[in-house]
Amino acid sequence: MVWLMGSASGDNGTSVLRSDLHDNATAAWDGYDAWDHISSFTADGFTTNWRTNGSNTYYWVALDESASGFETNEFVGDGSDNREITAPGFQPDFVMLIGNGGHDPQFRLGNMGIDESMGFAASGLASNGIQMTTPTGFQLGNDNKVNQSVNKTTWLAYGGGTNLLPVELTKFELSAIDNSQVKIEWETASELNSSHFEVERASDGSNFESIDQVPSSGTSFEKLTYEVIDYEPIDGINYYRLKAIDIDQSFEYSDIKTVSLNPISLSKISSYPNPAVDQVNLSFNSLVGETYLLKITDSKGLTIYTANLLGFEGPNEVNFNISTYPQGMYYITILSSSNKKLQAVNFIKH
Repeated sequence: MVWLMGSASGDNGTSVLRSDLHDNATAAWDGYDAWDHISSFTADGFTTNWRTNGSNTYYWVALDESASGFETNEFVGDGSDNREITAPGFQPDFVMLIGNGGHDPQFRLGNMGIDESMGFAASGLASNGIQMTTPTGFQLGNDNKVNQSVNKTTWLAYGGGTNLLPVELTKFELSAIDNSQVKIEWETASELNSSHFEVERASDGSNFESIDQVPSSGTSFEKLTYEVIDYEPIDGINYYRLKAIDIDQSFEYSDIKTVSLNPISLSKISSYPNPAVDQVNLSFNSLVGETYLLKITDSKGLTIYTANLLGFEGPNEVNFNISTYPQGMYYITILSSSNKKLQAVNFIKH
């Protein structure tokens, strides 16, 4: 399908439309057939036998009628604001319409801001025209060019029926601060009807929880930057993602990023025998050679033993004489050099 219009008045300003289903007959959008205006389709475009005026400007749109998400029809204007046209049945990426009576054709791209549309006469952005696309079509304002009372208007909606994403994310980065906090930074090249961002974190890469919300700009076509500090990350690997939420509550997730803080260097910790009488053995595996702080506390939380513990890379085993300990439950805790708890295990003294 090809749509063609001249910017001059009279016949040279007529808006005409030809479908591939028609043989040389071009339908004018103001109510009559304009023979030969769009005379044929070619492999790379179309030909016209219009009486073209050398000083006139002509505008054209070429669309693939066989593509999914293509509808054209008409309605009668009622002059109301925020009028919903739901006949397309999908959210178009491109809407174009023209009313009888010599109005300039109006069009809107799906990624324009709210209440923005344009005419084909280099007149710039207009309000109260084609205000927005919707999940089932488009919304009109009360401008006479698009919704004049009792005037017939023909429309065309095209685009495959895909919903536009709320933001175009160009940067999403993590960085550790003093090995105890995480800075989350992101950047957008454009935002369309965006409501806010949620920053989500997980310890396993799948069970995410929201840790912060940041308002977005709504609609913008300039580079914008955002930043959040996570003051309570977990030890080990932290997984983060962004949830960009639109004003209609549709949303898009970013890729998942990771950062590691205070990597857990101990594993496979155990005590034996358990229960124990005179001696208890502590075994653990260390991923690195490091000095740890070891504490033994009783069931009331009273510390009865502390020592520096040198852990060698690989398996480790330490023996403790507990013959003088009263009977009861005890806890062995291993902490990092910065006094962060790494691992704990209990044993019973008989």
